[in-house]
Amino acid sequence: MEVKVKSATGFPEGCILSVRAGQLRRQGPINCDRAMCFTTGVIDANPFKVDVFAPLASKRVTLVPNKTTYDLTLGEGESTMQLELDIADKVESGVAVNNGESRTVRRQKAATETQEYIDQHQLVQFVQNLMQSVLAEKPVDPFAYMEANLRAARIGVMGKESIPPTIVSPVAASKRLSRKGTGEASAPVVAPTPGKNFTGPAYAVYDVTGQVLEHRELRHEDVMKPDAHIRRLHVPHLKDKYEAKEVETPLKQVTSSFVGINAHVLEAMLKSADGRVYYQMPCAGPRKTLHFDPKEITAAIVTCGGLCPGLNAVIREIVMMLHMYGVDRIYGIRGGYKGVMTPENWLDLTPELVQDIHSQGGTILVSDRGNPPHSEMAKVLRSHNVRQYYVIGGDGTLKGANQTYDAMCEIGWECAVVGVPKTIDNDIAIIDKTFGFDTACTEAERAIDSAYIEATCNANCIGLV
Repeated sequence: MEVKVKSATGFPEGCILSVRAGQLRRQGPINCDRAMCFTTGVIDANPFKVDVFAPLASKRVTLVPNKTTYDLTLGEGESTMQLELDIADKVESGVAVNNGESRTVRRQKAATETQEYIDQHQLVQFVQNLMQSVLAEKPVDPFAYMEANLRAARIGVMGKESIPPTIVSPVAASKRLSRKGTGEASAPVVAPTPGKNFTGPAYAVYDVTGQVLEHRELRHEDVMKPDAHIRRLHVPHLKDKYEAKEVETPLKQVTSSFVGINAHVLEAMLKSADGRVYYQMPCAGPRKTLHFDPKEITAAIVTCGGLCPGLNAVIREIVMMLHMYGVDRIYGIRGGYKGVMTPENWLDLTPELVQDIHSQGGTILVSDRGNPPHSEMAKVLRSHNVRQYYVIGGDGTLKGANQTYDAMCEIGWECAVVGVPKTIDNDIAIIDKTFGFDTACTEAERAIDSAYIEATCNANCIGLV
């Protein structure tokens, strides 16, 4: 990531610009034309902080060999200041870090070592052979093909075979399989999934050496029992009710990994389970296109019901991600659903405000119970141009969020409603752990341990939790 001053006006001469991106800090003259370079990307640069310092005094010093201490007098008259500096070459194990070598020499040595490493393992030849084989064979899954050959190359090197390792073709693997059981000697095959002669998904079985034991079309009994069920959750999209919009996401500048519009994730299956229901949920993650232009919308966040560990952490991450997308106005609704009706008490949530709230308990938005009429809440949200409404709560809260969405549809207000499940019971399908579950277990364990100690270390005592 690079940060460069495009223009700076109104600053006194000689000001120093200090920029902090994540854990890194860079400084330089505010009128410098050079960019400040950071090893981190934009998505990891938070917290991002800018400071401007005005110099008190300056003085040029001529460094002299073998001299380590310098006494400097800065300023004039009553504002005179004294500064003592200790300047020495950094030494490790009695040897200077640079060993007296110039940067050019060190770079040449590094380049030579790199080239020797590449030549020793013949990496260029192997990669070239692998790509030529992929283009010639055109496997159904080229990535699995390359992965298997990389594994085969590693086994070959460990077994001291030729370098570079020979590329294993799926066609050759299939021929070796066809000879199995004929009495003809057959060496273990380390190969990717062989080429398919069927249209459905493939099912392949390998042994521990990588030999293909079975290869055929996948059948449902391979992964589940006949009485199992798969239930897929369909989340309605605003384009189903309103005009479809295709706004390019601003995250294209910081990442190239996006989730497909219809991408779903399936719960891990257990073939031994009888009549089990498996859930298929929409896959979370950034999409290439958005329905709203982030710069034109307002977002609002509300927490309802009882307190739960991690509420502030969820609020913080929502605010940080909305800010990264470019949403300028984010409201924090205080007092649960009742607070929706009192917008004068809403908070303006900014990255600076929520920066450290994840270390605090409870919620900065003051949770509460109770539901005003959803039709009235919908009108208030519309009057404040809320286009993204984030609701953090349990079963009742999220049912209320769905009713608010229906009320907004009735008045024609185009707004996305996002429910964040709040439960320490860890009873959400597919999700390994709901937020707050670990903290709740830790606190419960602490209370149980304390009761156990009280009950076992005192005469005639019973510990109650």
